[in-house]
Amino acid sequence: MDVEDWSAALITFEDGSKATILATDVSLGGVKNSVSVYMSNAAAFVNINPNTSLVVYSPEKNIFGSEYITEKVETTAGWQFPSPDEDWMRGYPQELEDFIDAILFDREPISGIDLAKEVVEAIYAAYASAEKGMRIELQR
Repeated sequence: MDVEDWSAALITFEDGSKATILATDVSLGGVKNSVSVYMSNAAAFVNINPNTSLVVYSPEKNIFGSEYITEKVETTAGWQFPSPDEDWMRGYPQELEDFIDAILFDREPISGIDLAKEVVEAIYAAYASAEKGMRIELQR
């Protein structure tokens, strides 16, 4: 079984756009998952976790008392990224609603098997690239 505590991948798309994907659940300060995409005519930066819709700062850990901030942080001191609705921000209710609707209305989920296959191919291409020390081309 392939299990990592961190990962990084650089993906180049057919049109020359590039994406940098970073993920870890063992970094100092908690979980980090982000995507940066540089396109020929735009750029996008996505902070999946920590989600930056709300950013707070406290010089000492006791300022927020026992208030839950987010998972896997060692202290509530410093810059923190609490989610006003953590489950919603991470997409759990939307994912379950789509799954149930797919069953009820006999349709493919929005994130169906084709997307799952492409994601797994990209992940294993990143593994192969790291192991071989070379770029891996995926065919469409």
